[in-house]
Amino acid sequence: AFSSLRTFFFVTIFIVFAIKPAVSTISALVGEIQAKETLSKRMSSKINNMVNAQDQFSQIQEKYQLIEASLPTYPRFNHALIQTKNMAYQAGMVSPQIKFNINQDKDKTEKNDPKTQLSSYSLSLSNNGGDFSQAPIYLQKLYQNRRLMKINKIELGQYQSRKSTQHPKEEITLSTQINIKVYYWPEEYEKTKNL
Repeated sequence: AFSSLRTFFFVTIFIVFAIKPAVSTISALVGEIQAKETLSKRMSSKINNMVNAQDQFSQIQEKYQLIEASLPTYPRFNHALIQTKNMAYQAGMVSPQIKFNINQDKDKTEKNDPKTQLSSYSLSLSNNGGDFSQAPIYLQKLYQNRRLMKINKIELGQYQSRKSTQHPKEEITLSTQINIKVYYWPEEYEKTKNL
């Protein structure tokens, strides 16, 4: 009986001092593993969201140049001049002349909408010479252009060229005048909008 009591006592001491800490350590480790798995799932979800956001940002960033080409943050007068003149040459106009009016007034329709802070300037293209078929081609090229432009006025008329020694007879050709409003979105508005 003493021997079985002693065995029971040693087994109890062994359970209390040897197995209990091992069981509590295993239990703590299992809890920690489960917590890390939960955290890993949450982090995996957040990482996937970040990857998706990065993909969307790169897609938008690719389109930024397209947006900047259609509605730039600066007036880009030189770019508008080159574009309109090249379109005129492509339409067959011989000597297009372009004049700018850089009074950057807001359009009346734009003042009604406080969200729209577009600025604009006007340019006028005039061409004396050529035939009627050039005007629709030029207008089609303007329509297909990426840059945001509004045609305010189109005038078609006759132009009498001067007599020269080579051509003693006066020629009557087409006179074209097109007034265009060119838009841009000033960067100052973008900065104040974010404040």
